[in-house]
Amino acid sequence: MDESLKLDEIHHLILNIAKVFHNICVEERIPYYMLYGTMLGAVRHKGFIPWDDDMDFGVEHKYYNKLVCALKTKLPQRYKCLTRYDRRGAIGGFLKIEDTHTVYHTKNRKREEDYIGVFIDIFLLYPSNEDKNWLSRSGLIKLCQLVQVYRFSSKNSPFWAVLLNCAVKVFFFWLERPSLINFYETHLLKHGGDCLTTYASIYNFKDIIQRGIYGEPVLYRFEDTLLYGVNNALGYLPKIYGNYMALPPVEKRRVHTFKVTYK
Repeated sequence: MDESLKLDEIHHLILNIAKVFHNICVEERIPYYMLYGTMLGAVRHKGFIPWDDDMDFGVEHKYYNKLVCALKTKLPQRYKCLTRYDRRGAIGGFLKIEDTHTVYHTKNRKREEDYIGVFIDIFLLYPSNEDKNWLSRSGLIKLCQLVQVYRFSSKNSPFWAVLLNCAVKVFFFWLERPSLINFYETHLLKHGGDCLTTYASIYNFKDIIQRGIYGEPVLYRFEDTLLYGVNNALGYLPKIYGNYMALPPVEKRRVHTFKVTYK
C-alpha cells in the first residue's frame, strides 16, 4: 500500500506551518513577505498554485537573530527551525521550519538521518544596489552562494552538474558549512543599497528589486487564511515571472516533492 501523502494533504501541512510562522512574526513584530510562487499563488489563485508544493517567505536580514530566537523558543513541539548551522538545514542563507511528524523524501539526501519533514523556506532579504552583473558586489555574493550550494549538496543530474559538484567539493574541501554566508554578511553587505534581494534563489539577478516595491507588508487571501505579501505585487511579479497571469504549459508545471510520508 502506498503511504505517500497526496498533494492536497501536503498543502494542508505546509499551510499549517505558515500559519504558525505568521502568528509568531505578528507577535514579535517581525515584518515578512510571501515570495516567488507563494506570492504568485496568492495573486493568481488566492492560495497554492495547484501543482506547487512549497511555500517561500522573506524576512529582512536585520531581523535574523530576533526571528531565530523567536522560532527556537515559540514553535510548537511538532515543528523545528533549521538554520545554516544544522546539518539538515538550509544550504543557502535562509531558514526552514519543518514538520517533524513527516518525512520529505528526496534523491539528494544520502542518509536517512539527513531527511527532513515537509517545510517552508524563509529567505533572508539583503540590501543591494541595482548592479546586475557578475563583476558587481551582488555578483560576487551570488558566486559565493553558488560555491556554497555545490560544496554542501549532491547533484544527481545533469552530468555537468555532477562534475561541477565534485570539482567544488575537491577544491573547497576545507570550507565549513556557514563560512561563505558568514563572510559575505560580514564583509560584503556593509554599504546597503536601494534594493532587496535574497542571493539564495534560482532567479539570479531578477530578484534584485527596489525596496519601494516591497514596501510595508499587506495582507492577501491565501486559501483559508490571510498572509503578508509585498506591497506592490503588480510591480514585483512581472520582474520574476514576466506575464505572471499566463499559466505555463503542462510540461513546465514542476512539482518539487519526490515523496512525502508520515513518520
